Amino acid sequence: MEYKMEYCLTDLCELIMGQSPDSSSCNKDGKGIPFYQGNADFGDKNPTPRNWCLQPKKIAKKDDILISVRAPIGDLNIANEECCIGRGVAAIRMKSKECNRYYLYLFLESKSKYLQDCGTGSTFTAINKGVLETLKVNCPELKNQISIANEIENIKTAIKYKNSELLCLNEAVQSEFIEMFGEDLYNTSKKCKVSDVCTALIGLTYKPVNITESGTIVLRSGNIKNQELYLKDDIVRVSDITIKDEKYIKDKDILMCSRNGSARLVGKSCLIRNPEEKMSFGAFMTVIRTDYPYFMQSFFSSDFFKKQLVGVKTASVNQITTSMLYAYETIRIDKKKEKLFATFVQQINKSKFVVKQQIADLQELLDNKMQ
Repeated sequence: MEYKMEYCLTDLCELIMGQSPDSSSCNKDGKGIPFYQGNADFGDKNPTPRNWCLQPKKIAKKDDILISVRAPIGDLNIANEECCIGRGVAAIRMKSKECNRYYLYLFLESKSKYLQDCGTGSTFTAINKGVLETLKVNCPELKNQISIANEIENIKTAIKYKNSELLCLNEAVQSEFIEMFGEDLYNTSKKCKVSDVCTALIGLTYKPVNITESGTIVLRSGNIKNQELYLKDDIVRVSDITIKDEKYIKDKDILMCSRNGSARLVGKSCLIRNPEEKMSFGAFMTVIRTDYPYFMQSFFSSDFFKKQLVGVKTASVNQITTSMLYAYETIRIDKKKEKLFATFVQQINKSKFVVKQQIADLQELLDNKMQ
């Protein structure tokens, strides 16, 4: 008969909170042991050293679980060698045979949101030792922990595979775009300005005091993932009183693009077909209205557009204004060709919808496994 025990984390593990060494003992020359200050050094499973330390104050051992205790809180890695840990990292060292290390790793992963909510601090959020010491860990029998861990690993592998499918579908769209329009983009007789084929509107500027729990959603760059609108996390709502009518997204087939950040982020876009509720968009976003939304979305992802962004800088950040956007080159679009391209993209979108639903089902299964 299966039984489940609840332990405090410190019943199962030793906690080693990081402490920054003297800067004079740190180097980038590989002298001493690796030094990890925070999750910026974390990889997929194991950290990658960028700095080393000759006189560490706090040390993690090989196979210790490393957890980020400063924003972003809750990120995890496994130490693959002895290392120095700074204030942004804690090491969790197994001391009980009642708990499997990888099961605990997955359990901590499932508690990421809880740990983030425990964070405090004005400049950056962090959790202290007390939060980790009192964290409750559910432990079924050891053999069941191993079974659960294997099941979760299989689900995560399936999710990773499905996400790769989504990327391949996006790449198929971009390949078709180049196949259909590539020659035209470099044909000087067909070139025109972006302003000839679309209009743009820069988004809303709001203050922290305007943020509410039940106001209008303000879309930002973080709400675009893989050329899709993403509203699961990172949602900001503001009071309607701050929004002018033209700042609402209310038409179908609206293209939303990021207009600041690195060259990789500028032009990051998604096509909003039928918004489920009234939405606005942030100051670093641009809403594009055009008769050719499918073409323009792929255009903003193309190398042809990206090459025009080289050296773009306004004030202290990479940013494109509306006038700069309008001045960039595109092509006069053949309506019949664009219609064929739109049909192709719509078919791909149907496939993406199926894959995304499969990912959602797998994610739900994954979330339930650690309950």
